[in-house]
Amino acid sequence: MYRTRAACVLLIILASLVVTACPPPTRTIAFTWDGETFRRRETPGVTAPAPQDVQQADLDGDGALETVELQWNKLRLVDDGQTAWRSDPAWTVTRFALTDIDNGGAPDIFFTVWKPDEAGALRCHPFIYGWDRDAWRPRWFGSAVADPIADFVVGDVDGDGRNELVVLEARYGDPEKGDHLSIPREGRYVAVWRFNQWWFQFLWRSEPGAYWNLGLKDVTGDNVPDIVTNSNP
Repeated sequence: MYRTRAACVLLIILASLVVTACPPPTRTIAFTWDGETFRRRETPGVTAPAPQDVQQADLDGDGALETVELQWNKLRLVDDGQTAWRSDPAWTVTRFALTDIDNGGAPDIFFTVWKPDEAGALRCHPFIYGWDRDAWRPRWFGSAVADPIADFVVGDVDGDGRNELVVLEARYGDPEKGDHLSIPREGRYVAVWRFNQWWFQFLWRSEPGAYWNLGLKDVTGDNVPDIVTNSNP
């Protein structure tokens, strides 16, 4: 009798360990524009394009391509074979894109920077850098955002002819828990913003969840890029 009970207890413990060790399955989902809002849909087999750490674009309008590379969380701009600009050594750059973020008709360098605030906690800032008045200059330095950006992509996701900023909104660390110096890699929400001269205008936010691997891909075949991401659940 004792052995039987012991065996049953052991089986229960093993079963609980198996359940604990097996996380919920990862899903690939898309948020697609239906003319009024973004709708969530399952997209098995679809993967988001990987971000590129080296990108090229004609940033100064001279007909030649400039190269921007992200290495060890630092940006470098190469123009005509020479290093024309480097990001501040004190900045931690997590993502960048050569894109027309302000819908002004020409691409800029848009990137997210993490740097400490006065209390020493890391905060996330969106920055725009580009060619202005015959020199490489900062075009817009944003204040720390309320919800840090874990990842982003830029594209016309609602088909209106203007670019939107799609972000994974995360959460800052808690100094009391000792994680205020950490940089999140996944978001709690997928959100759509648009640059409006001097700030980003909020347009839409998904239901809460865990999201990562953000990208754009036309999964509906309507020639409008859809928002693709991994989700758990």
